[in-house]
Amino acid sequence: MKAALLLLLVGWTTWTCSPATEPLPVETWTDACAELTPFQGVYRLQLECCSYILLPSINVRNRSFSQAGTYYVFTGAGYANSPVRVDGQLSANGATLTVSYLVNARSISRTLQAGTQHAAACQCVCD
Repeated sequence: MKAALLLLLVGWTTWTCSPATEPLPVETWTDACAELTPFQGVYRLQLECCSYILLPSINVRNRSFSQAGTYYVFTGAGYANSPVRVDGQLSANGATLTVSYLVNARSISRTLQAGTQHAAACQCVCD
């Protein structure tokens, strides 16, 4: 009886103390020239021409997340990378996701829509 009570107490404590996280409600988020989507086991936030951020995971808690990642930018001789933190906030209806990050002392914020709407005019070649 004591073992069952102890097991119940440990289980309840684990359940109530664990952060309630969930995945994003849809896989792909876009705006006119940016796209957040799963990519080879991580999330890729494709930005302006020749730059992107890789995030190892995204776990939403209370409609928001904060995740460390790596920012990549094409330098003309290859890609350079640096650490970055991306903060995200889902709208109340789950239709938009605002992502914010700091790169080269520049604060950037984008509001992405659920689904694929990527404009072909924004695609470019980095060589």
